[in-house]
Amino acid sequence: MAAEDLAERLKRTLFSPRRSISAAVRRLDAAGTGVLLLCEEDGRLVGLLTDGDVRRAMLRGISFGGNCGSI
Repeated sequence: MAAEDLAERLKRTLFSPRRSISAAVRRLDAAGTGVLLLCEEDGRLVGLLTDGDVRRAMLRGISFGGNCGSI
């Protein structure tokens, strides 16, 4: 895989922890990686979000309108 392809794939996984869970689910699907890197605006990594995290949030009844940093 070319360096440009890897850079683009990485870029698709970067996501703000303040965005909604529903937006995160759409990004997880589009990224195709099974994980999002939750980063602040300054680029600082603050967490990871996986599809399994979203499934567990669903089981706990967390609203998909809430921010993804909450799970």
